[in-house]
Amino acid sequence: MFDVNIYIETTIKSANVGAGYYGYVVEYMLQKKQEPITRVEIEKEVNITANQLYLMACYRALEILEKPCDIIIYTDSAYLQNGINTWMHQWYQADWIGAKGEHIKNLDLWKPLHEIASKHLIKVENVKAHNYSAWLLDEIRKKEAEN
Repeated sequence: MFDVNIYIETTIKSANVGAGYYGYVVEYMLQKKQEPITRVEIEKEVNITANQLYLMACYRALEILEKPCDIIIYTDSAYLQNGINTWMHQWYQADWIGAKGEHIKNLDLWKPLHEIASKHLIKVENVKAHNYSAWLLDEIRKKEAEN
């Protein structure tokens, strides 16, 4: 199993619907003692909340991985951290019904994320900043300026 680190940044930080960017870096090594290989994506989404943007970024990062991996995701989203580390498996077992007895919010994003995540061993760490935070935010600002 490959060890993979995924670093996620977004420009939306509120529950309000709007337009925003996400960026991620997927970092892995094919052989030990080799320089890491990185894959980067920065995309704009519209009519989306912060939580939805994090889910979208996470899904897109995971879908590039072709084989089962041991993954650590670094993000500043407690929603993504708790969702993947704790809630997602419980929701799946409860047929996507949350604590209030209703279908969970963002079900259309959580279901495919669960399907793709179930192929891997994943741990999400909630961090204020990570190895690529400043760089990703700079790249996002450049992309915003282009559009």
